[in-house]
Amino acid sequence: MAALECPEEAATQHYLGAGYGFGPVQSSEQVAFAVFETTERDGNRVKATAFQTKQLKRHEVSLARINYMNIVEFESEMRPLLTTQGPLVGIARAQVGKIRALDYNVNGTSERAFCVTDKVTALDFNAHAALGYSENQEALTAKQKSKIRAALHADLADTFGDLISIEEAFKS
Repeated sequence: MAALECPEEAATQHYLGAGYGFGPVQSSEQVAFAVFETTERDGNRVKATAFQTKQLKRHEVSLARINYMNIVEFESEMRPLLTTQGPLVGIARAQVGKIRALDYNVNGTSERAFCVTDKVTALDFNAHAALGYSENQEALTAKQKSKIRAALHADLADTFGDLISIEEAFKS
């Protein structure tokens, strides 16, 4: 897989610039996807439809970098979302390397599906990461995107697996 599929992963995407935040997200890291009452779920798992195409196109699916925050900081950052998203019901957790390994096949060629970046805006917390589609998907036709992305969203939901408690997610 070509390094150009996710060039933004190589550098910090912090709104204050280089030297801020925790640097590029490493494949060995664990990330948490906060699951609220309004998050689409199938039992104890996030539904594929919980990963919205618009957010993935803009690299705006928010993740927490577990190694760089504790449970108190996480709960503090999630508190403002409770009024619009409902109570936090659990955490879906995944290893970044497994997310980055997800791929799709077009004309016999395997292409990387997702990027995980150290993207921090003024509204985010320093241990924030963002999930989005890889740039190579821009070359796909609308029909290909529709078909491929439905399967990719299901793969992504499987990668995050079963929901766990906040306490379990932040165990040392």
